[in-house]
Amino acid sequence: MSAELPVSQPAPRPPTLSRRAGLALLACAALALALPINVQADPGADAIVAVVNARNPTPSLTKAEIKNIYLGTTAFWHGVVPMKVYVRQADSPAGKAFIEGVLGMNSQRFAAHWSSRELAGQGVAPERVSSPDLLAEKVKGTPGGIGFMLASEAWTSPPAGVRVIALK
Repeated sequence: MSAELPVSQPAPRPPTLSRRAGLALLACAALALALPINVQADPGADAIVAVVNARNPTPSLTKAEIKNIYLGTTAFWHGVVPMKVYVRQADSPAGKAFIEGVLGMNSQRFAAHWSSRELAGQGVAPERVSSPDLLAEKVKGTPGGIGFMLASEAWTSPPAGVRVIALK
């Protein structure tokens, strides 16, 4: 006698997405991952601004010009006054925003850039300063001084001896 095994019914299949709906869902997930995590309501709130000596007649600076200054390509104001460049600490919000956002590199690359320039006798690395107030003090005392800060750190009325210039 042969025993018949009960025939089992296949388990019901869970509802599946159509191929088109699945691709749309995948595209939305990829887009969400590509968006920045920290979205600010006002993107200009933490823009980088330059701080120069008040006697400096330069009316404006572009990002390309300030990049040339900070990489040592430009060393004189108007071909006459030597620049003295000040940089914020690389781990500060201003330092990180400037080095990554304006210079387009990380802090290690910036340090290596200046190390190689100094070894080749092609300039002196920017002097590091720890705060906006110390930056203002240094720039005020140096006719060719330049530094940077976040717009949110800038003073409502800059201290005597310095000017704040927005980058174009």
